[in-house]
Amino acid sequence: MKIAIASDDGISMASHFGRSRYFLVFEVTDGKVSGPESRPNGEAGSHEECGSSEPHSQSHAHNHDAMARALADCQVLLAGGIGWRAAADLQARNIQPMAVAFTGSAIAAVNAYLSGTIKPLGAFCCGHHKEEQPRPSVLTPVRILGPQK
Repeated sequence: MKIAIASDDGISMASHFGRSRYFLVFEVTDGKVSGPESRPNGEAGSHEECGSSEPHSQSHAHNHDAMARALADCQVLLAGGIGWRAAADLQARNIQPMAVAFTGSAIAAVNAYLSGTIKPLGAFCCGHHKEEQPRPSVLTPVRILGPQK
C-alpha cells in the first residue's frame, strides 16, 4: 500500500492538498513503512488564494487531474485540507483522500493512519472558493486500511 502526504517542506503535512509543494509517498509492506519518495506538485501555486472571488473554473479540474496522476499508484492521500472537487477526483481514481487534523511529521501521520488514531475533519471544503459549500468529508464509504500483510 502507498500513502501520500501533502507537504510544503518535505517533512510535515501541508494545510492544503492543492497548494502543497510536494507529495511524500510512503510504501507499507508487511507492516513496515519505507520512504518517503518526494514527488513535486506541478500544480502548486495554480490554485486561487483563500478568499478569492474567482469561480472554480472548468480549467481548474485539469489541475486536479494532473495532481491525481502524480498519485496514481497511491491508495491513500492525507492532507490538512482538501476541496471536495479534488477529493472526488481522487476517489474516482481509487485514491482515498482524507482531510485530517494532524500536527507533526509526515511519517508520524502515516503511523497514526496505520494505527487508526488519525481523525478526519468533518468536511472536505476548506473554504477557499466562495461559491463552494462544505461537503461531507466522506464522499463514499471509507474504510481505514491497516497494514497489509
